[in-house]
Amino acid sequence: MSGRLGYNFRQTYGIEFDVARNGNDLFRKEQRYGFFPSISGFWNLGEEKFFKKLFPFIDLFKFRGSYGLTGSDFGYPTVLTSIAYTLPGSGTIFGNGATEGALVNADVTWEKSRKTDVGVDINMFAGKLTMSADYFYEYRYDQLINQGAISAIIGQAVPRRNVGISDNKGFEVELNYRDKIAAVSYSIGGNLSHFKNKIIYISEAPDYPYLAQTGRQIGLTKGYQFIGFYQASDFDANGSVRSGVAYPLWSTIQPGDMKYADLNGDGFITAADQTFLSQPNIPTYTYGINLGLNYKNFSLRALVQGAWGYAINVFAEGTDIFNGVPQPLHLQSWSPNNPDNAIFPRIGFNNNINNRTWQTISDFSLTPGSYVRLKSLELGFQLPKKWIDKTHFIQNCRIYTAGYNLFTIRDTGKFQVDPEIAQGSNAGTAYPITTNYTFGLQVGF
Repeated sequence: MSGRLGYNFRQTYGIEFDVARNGNDLFRKEQRYGFFPSISGFWNLGEEKFFKKLFPFIDLFKFRGSYGLTGSDFGYPTVLTSIAYTLPGSGTIFGNGATEGALVNADVTWEKSRKTDVGVDINMFAGKLTMSADYFYEYRYDQLINQGAISAIIGQAVPRRNVGISDNKGFEVELNYRDKIAAVSYSIGGNLSHFKNKIIYISEAPDYPYLAQTGRQIGLTKGYQFIGFYQASDFDANGSVRSGVAYPLWSTIQPGDMKYADLNGDGFITAADQTFLSQPNIPTYTYGINLGLNYKNFSLRALVQGAWGYAINVFAEGTDIFNGVPQPLHLQSWSPNNPDNAIFPRIGFNNNINNRTWQTISDFSLTPGSYVRLKSLELGFQLPKKWIDKTHFIQNCRIYTAGYNLFTIRDTGKFQVDPEIAQGSNAGTAYPITTNYTFGLQVGF
């Protein structure tokens, strides 16, 4: 159930109220309904007389803003179904044994979000120059999360609770300009967006500060810090690791294997030495540039796009020689003849777990994902009307050729991956973006 009330005065001022009351039968009676109001408004300063007098070349200068509360139960049916039918103290029979189910959280409720957006729209020089800019801030709370702060010594699975808090803020800017010089008309436009999120509260009790998620961005990869390769000097004459050299407990180490930082200083590499690595797996900044040019019957269009401020986790087929295909980086593998300039661990038939990037995650397999790409380029020719009028049945005709994904500048280090398609995925199994060329004819009757 929702309601909306709005009022505009001569397109100069405006205000709107919106109220939603959502219901959900998944929650208990006291939590079933949520009240989510919002308000938005604008002030078109460009319509004020004093502003028109001072800046006659500005056609539109509008400030706008909104603030509201929203609620979400996305993903709750699966969670609550599993909880509802597992009552405390009940047992589920498996053969000749029984197991006790998870505790129940009867107070599960809506995840909530306070959203704020302020922006400005500007048109100048009879519409030749336009700009739109927004700043947004979202504060999410009552997020349904696991209770990591409760010790496993309780001996029973605990339910999720609405205690998580996170926020997300950023801006978006779009700028466009169009004009005409003699028979040539042109346009150029660009957009830039930036966002950054943060975990404000998560239920956790980390053994070491570097394992804490609170205060970090969402989407960081957890793993080990790669610090080089084990060298022959790290081993004694019997092939054992020398005293004072940290080594993993899950593998037999040899010279040329990957070495990780011993963050807790206990002399061994264990799960306690993992931390949150590098940048998030989605771009912090994205941008695009549109170009257009028309001369008589010819037209040219181009789109450039890119992103930066994120990292790609290249593992398994993307890097490991026995999971995929040989790559140039494998030519620089560690060997007794190349101990100092290696960029890849030793190659051996035993395929050491310590060196498998899909089993031992580290920042060895993380690489920046920054790129800029000529996404599309199109050249067209519109047949003159006097040509097609002779046919007596064709209204218009256009010939064009276009190319897609034509050129890319990227920064992916030693790995051969496409930074766009690999965002947030296994970069080794993603099929690379291909370059396409198209020739076409558009005819209207």
